[in-house]
Amino acid sequence: MPVATSKSGLKDEFDINTNSRSKNRKNNRELDADFQHDRLDLRDSEEQQKIDSSLNILFNQSKDELFSLTSGYKKFQRELKSWKLITNRDEITFERLAQARIFISVGPQKKFQSNEIEALKRYIAHHNGSIFIMLSEGGEAKLNTNLNFFLEEFGINVNNDSIIRTTFYKYFNPKEALIPDGVLNRALSDMAGKNFDIYGEKSEQTSQSLQFVYPFGSTLNVQKPATPLLSSGSICFPIKRPLCAIYGCSSSTGSNSFGFKKSSQGKICVLGSSYMFHDSYIDKEENRKLLEVLIKYLTDDNCYLDQIDSEDPDINEYNDIPNIINISERVKTCLQDSEEIPRDLTKLFDDELFALDLKNLPKVIRGFTDLKIKHEPLPLISPQFETPLPPLKPAIYPPRFYEPEAPLLELFDLDEHFSSENARLAQLTNKCSDEDLEFYVRECGEILGVTRHLQQKERDAKGILAYIASRILEYKCLNVNS
Repeated sequence: MPVATSKSGLKDEFDINTNSRSKNRKNNRELDADFQHDRLDLRDSEEQQKIDSSLNILFNQSKDELFSLTSGYKKFQRELKSWKLITNRDEITFERLAQARIFISVGPQKKFQSNEIEALKRYIAHHNGSIFIMLSEGGEAKLNTNLNFFLEEFGINVNNDSIIRTTFYKYFNPKEALIPDGVLNRALSDMAGKNFDIYGEKSEQTSQSLQFVYPFGSTLNVQKPATPLLSSGSICFPIKRPLCAIYGCSSSTGSNSFGFKKSSQGKICVLGSSYMFHDSYIDKEENRKLLEVLIKYLTDDNCYLDQIDSEDPDINEYNDIPNIINISERVKTCLQDSEEIPRDLTKLFDDELFALDLKNLPKVIRGFTDLKIKHEPLPLISPQFETPLPPLKPAIYPPRFYEPEAPLLELFDLDEHFSSENARLAQLTNKCSDEDLEFYVRECGEILGVTRHLQQKERDAKGILAYIASRILEYKCLNVNS
């Protein structure tokens, strides 16, 4: 049975419900405001972390690299003073890579683990990071690393060779290769501040816009989607082979053929020489300017490459040549190894190729009858020469034998040793003048044998004349006595 209620009771119950509803709405608005505030704080912290990570460079030292920031790459660190360089000596993980904008490895001498390679791939694909790898001569075989396993997926492979310069200029070591014509993409010239029209036709001015030193480096194999940037040029060997390549900088195909497609993927730059930016070579030629260009390509999404040069770079195929030094140490005869000689030596003769017999003579005689030709001996036709033939001589040249060199004799005057005294005195008289009286008297004394009768201090003109006068006086005295 329903309970009867008064109007005043219903009114009080309605007021209570209304107050509770308003209080709940107020609490919900406060909770929403707190949630929005926490969300904004989280977004600010993520943006701040992203800004901080975009100014960091992770310099790897976990693979026993050839050089470090304190040994060999001090000027490299000074060049990147606007960046914060962090040294990594632990295992490479995605969380550690996400803290930096660029990951740099200079000549790793240990192999990368599978989880580290996966972290690098994830860093490229999802974090829009950049990787800068430098190796040296001999490739990964000499450094005992496995970077090609990671780079082959992106169209880059480092060869196990070295670059040498074929002609000497400035640098004495041939492996310190000075390359004056190694630029493959004309956009590099524009990035380096060279006054070059990137919309013009490609010419020698493109490759010669940047001159750099490439010491102790190797060559690369580059395929799509990677693009070669530098080559060995026409002076170094191997000729026109890629030295530096980049992945992630594909040019657009629209009306603006020099722009980039915006991509969420990162970039990879591979250089075949770790010594190029070493403290000893970074100030040589234009290596420092080339470093600035490569860092800008890795960090700036608005950089571009020339589409024509990217599609058709001026490089040659990689041709292997024999190792002449190794072959010279294993000299072999030019004859092939023969089969075992049979006991019956007559089996070694092959009569089927060349033979002198009469087995085909019956066929030839029957041919006369078939052709209805008279069988008779052939007449001798005497030749009639219009002009006589010149005598034939073999077309050879006599050998030229080198004559032995003349014996090593001292230089001496034959006239001085074999001429008579009168002839030598006549030659001396014709050669001297009145001013050479002192010399004339001494030489006459030498020719006549007077000086050998005098002491060393008396062998002057006065002593020679005094000796001759005394001899004449002695001669006259002897004649008076007689």
